[in-house]
Amino acid sequence: MATSQSRLREAPVDRFAGSERHIVLSDAVATLRAEPRETIQGHRQVTLLHGPTLRLVLFAFDAGSHLPIHDAPGPVTLHGVSGSLRVQTADEVYELAAGHLLLLDAGASIDIEALGAADLLLSISMHEEEQEQHEH
Repeated sequence: MATSQSRLREAPVDRFAGSERHIVLSDAVATLRAEPRETIQGHRQVTLLHGPTLRLVLFAFDAGSHLPIHDAPGPVTLHGVSGSLRVQTADEVYELAAGHLLLLDAGASIDIEALGAADLLLSISMHEEEQEQHEH
């Protein structure tokens, strides 16, 4: 187990503490991109919220990196924060730029490709029964 001095980030128990949190996305992206570790498969990610019915994950992509998501456990929202991304679903290919939203139903399978350095906020709405199944 990592000690507090060797942790890359604040421990989740502290990061998710409290009933209210104010996050400035541009600051969160800058912090994520400044982390000293190499990217994993061309991206970094940090969970901003891990609640019983909602997950928020911030991604910082390097140019050309891909992220496949298969069988999302709940409805998904992809919010372009900066840069440009190509999102392929089973039915369509979308260009997602800063300020764009893409809303998808539960069960969606998608492939995200960063066309340049890009940042994305992913939200997944989880019904309590879906969360229980997803955690087991």
